[in-house]
Amino acid sequence: MDLFAQNLRRIRKEKGLNQSALGDRIGVSQRTITDYETGKRKPHRSTLQRLLEALDISESALYRDPHLSDASNDAREAAIEKARLAYGSRGERELSDLLSRNAMLFAGGKLSEEAKDAFYEAITVAYLTAKEEASHRSVTASLSANSEVSV
Repeated sequence: MDLFAQNLRRIRKEKGLNQSALGDRIGVSQRTITDYETGKRKPHRSTLQRLLEALDISESALYRDPHLSDASNDAREAAIEKARLAYGSRGERELSDLLSRNAMLFAGGKLSEEAKDAFYEAITVAYLTAKEEASHRSVTASLSANSEVSV
C-alpha cells in the first residue's frame, strides 16, 4: 500500500470517521474511499481538496513517510513536486509510487538521513532522466514519421 493510502486511512481513523462518513462529507461513495485507502485509485484534484478540508489537513500530511525525518520528507516532497511540474499528475503519481515502493528497502535498517536523502535524490534523477529521454525519443520518432509522410 502506498503512503497516500496508508496516511489517509490512519488520519481518517484518528479523526474518528468511518469510510462512509468521510465519503458523505466529500461527496463520494464508501467504495471510493476504500479504493483510495487500498491504493486502487487516487482522488481527482477537486476531490482531493474536499478531502483535505474534511480532514482539516494539508496535502503533505497524506504523502509524508512516518519513518523519515522532516528533512527527508521535505526532500521527498520537493522531488515529487519536480515531477509534477515537469510531467503533471501522472509524473507526480509515478514518482511518489516509485519512492514509496523503494522506501521499503529501509525497513528495519539503520541508514543515516544523508544516505536516505542521497537515495531519494538518485531515484528522482533517474526517473526524471528516463522521462526526459522517453519524451525526446517520442518527439524524434514523431518528426521522422512526419518527414516520411511529406516526402
